[in-house]
Amino acid sequence: MFLTSQMIFHLLSQAYPLHRWESATADVPVRMVQLYRGQILERERLYLLDDLTDFSSVHPVAGSAFLILSSAAMKLPETFLEADVAFVPEGISKLDLFDEVNSLITSLFEWDLALRDACAAGALPQEIMELGGRFLKVPLVLYDGERRVSRSTGDQPTGDVYDLFLDVGYRLHPGSEAVSLYPEEGGEEQTLCKNILLDGEVIAVFLALCGREEVSVGERDLFAHLARYVTDAHLSDVSCGRVCRKNDEQHKALSRILYQESYRVTPEDRVALSRFDWREEHEYLVVFMRPIWQMGSVLDGSYLRCKLEGDWPDSCMLPDGKDFAWILNMSRGGVKLQEIREYLTGFIREHMMQVGLSNPMPGLTGLPSLYQQACAVLSIGLRKNPHLWLFAFSDYLLDYIFDKFSCELSAEQAIHRGIYRLMAYDAENSTDYVETLKTYIEHQFNASLAAEKLFVHRSTFLRRIHRIEEVAGLHLDDPDEILHIMISLRLCQLLPPRQAKACSVS
Repeated sequence: MFLTSQMIFHLLSQAYPLHRWESATADVPVRMVQLYRGQILERERLYLLDDLTDFSSVHPVAGSAFLILSSAAMKLPETFLEADVAFVPEGISKLDLFDEVNSLITSLFEWDLALRDACAAGALPQEIMELGGRFLKVPLVLYDGERRVSRSTGDQPTGDVYDLFLDVGYRLHPGSEAVSLYPEEGGEEQTLCKNILLDGEVIAVFLALCGREEVSVGERDLFAHLARYVTDAHLSDVSCGRVCRKNDEQHKALSRILYQESYRVTPEDRVALSRFDWREEHEYLVVFMRPIWQMGSVLDGSYLRCKLEGDWPDSCMLPDGKDFAWILNMSRGGVKLQEIREYLTGFIREHMMQVGLSNPMPGLTGLPSLYQQACAVLSIGLRKNPHLWLFAFSDYLLDYIFDKFSCELSAEQAIHRGIYRLMAYDAENSTDYVETLKTYIEHQFNASLAAEKLFVHRSTFLRRIHRIEEVAGLHLDDPDEILHIMISLRLCQLLPPRQAKACSVS
């Protein structure tokens, strides 16, 4: 949580007649409170002093704050101008004040943790606002132009809420996500406002109806902090379909096609998608995304939807449990696969994601197959190259085929018996015949190139090949046997070392 000195001063002012030093200009971040005892000052600290302190010996640093117990406002040295300073009238001991401020800071961090956990659990905006009432003692309203969601159960002003939605969202601050005060200048009724945007469009306004009271900087900071979580909760509602959006029909149709087992694309689906100019003859790509949760990545589906569909308008992002499926219409925007790969290279690093890419393929009916490709290549890629985060199906096609093949047959059934004999011979005689055979095949049976690769003379290499044929009982002039050997060598790479050793011994 970005805790500020003004948040603390605002909340303390509800219990004490606290006032801010008018010469101070800073609102600084605060992580902890300390009693001042002549120590060297540090940033992001709130120091407690009293009027007996020798202020000429205090050397504030930018980013520090001070709470001074004093019967009246004092004239402080100019060195305090870059700090944030407030005065508390005498009547409370410095130690008691320290305990109270320390408890307040702890409570604010616990509040932030509760808000974060609620959002991660998919809480509704109303529930987030209920939690917000712990420190914001004013009516909170979320208005989306059609319905009002409020925290309080008592009477609330309702007649002007829609006007506020129009004024703040569409007239005064269109496209702005910054917290604003309405009315901006003058006026008796004060309201804090925060636009909630999706695809650059205002879809809701979050309001704190402060009434006739003056809005302090600290109250504004608290509202801005709460507004972050209310925004996330509302956008999550939008992405999950609890709040209807104009393109929900497209997402619902694609969800049915992608996730419902044995689902057949209906004429109604084609009509729904054709409204967005997604057609059967277009080419599509599916990207399967998995957040790296253990590395601290907590991604919100609504954010990803806004981000990906904002950057690539001819695409749809669909939640898949804790994972995500991203469908791109390659034909609509003339998108090239290389462009997607370059974009994802930066995206996955920024958002801590592991990604599988299908092959591009035309046809809405082929989307389930593309989804299967993207999921499968992520699994195979992580198993083969766990240090990488981006895996394309085209790069792992043979691995996919062998993976499917090994599901039907055991290694003992599939791998050529001659390869097992070579593996056993290598283990007993400290030779490297399996690698020699593999190199020979990789160089298209060119003995000179293979010998050069292994740093041996060509004659020596040919003698090794002859010995390999004898030991393994191979016939390297038989095309079918050569194909079986090539498949076997590839399957051996997929076996865990212990299993490969066990097979060679048997």
